[in-house]
Amino acid sequence: MAIVSLALFPRHASLMLEQGSYASSEMRLDFGVSLDSSKQIADLDGSALDDWSLRIRDASSSVCADDGQHGAGSIRYRPPPPNNSEMSSGCMVEVVLSTAAFASLLAICIAGKLPERFGLEVDGLDDSVDDRLTWDRNRLSSLTVISLSLIVDFPSP
Repeated sequence: MAIVSLALFPRHASLMLEQGSYASSEMRLDFGVSLDSSKQIADLDGSALDDWSLRIRDASSSVCADDGQHGAGSIRYRPPPPNNSEMSSGCMVEVVLSTAAFASLLAICIAGKLPERFGLEVDGLDDSVDDRLTWDRNRLSSLTVISLSLIVDFPSP
């Protein structure tokens, strides 16, 4: 297994605010993203894992239970539902940002701008010789996201 750099390119974003019982609340940004075309991630049978989404939570309002992993978050695979319901399938990247970093990203999105790309450092993929990364989901149900970075281009004055 290797630590691998991946780039995700956002297509759209949505803000989710949820107020639950017992005064719990959550704020998150959900992005539809595509994986950098120079990387291909496949499962053990060679099927490409092409459908990706990114969920970024505010650390101060996150109600996620700690899954025992270290790092900024995780990647999990959601199989297609058996009844073709409207639930999405594919790879879900979930990360938590500090309140200040989340507020900055939220302000950028509210201003009508999306990051150019998100960079991830991921642990748990097998790097093969044919430029394909393999995820053994039988051995690892999730991958560890070690770090998240983002790049936003601003126009020159």
